[in-house]
Amino acid sequence: MRRLILLLVAALLLATIAVYAQDIACTPTVPLKRQHRTNLKHRDPAASNVDVNKTSVAKMLKWAPPEDVSTPQRRRLDAILTGRESQVFTLEGDLWRAKVA
Repeated sequence: MRRLILLLVAALLLATIAVYAQDIACTPTVPLKRQHRTNLKHRDPAASNVDVNKTSVAKMLKWAPPEDVSTPQRRRLDAILTGRESQVFTLEGDLWRAKVA
């Protein structure tokens, strides 16, 4: 019985930590006026009937960069640079979270 109670307490503690870890405040590190491609990055979510492509970090690392992305003008362009930017992806992988003070 004691083992069951300890197991339940541990499960409750882990569940509480998981819920707390998801509550992360997101604040921009660069002021909005100095950000590039703002409209593209903050566009409305995709429609609910869109096709979702599964990918992984390993696959993403093999993608070729957009053409002519070496110039600052191209990188700051507030338009889609590649066809991938108009697609929806589900990324599969492990996430390691570390808090750095």
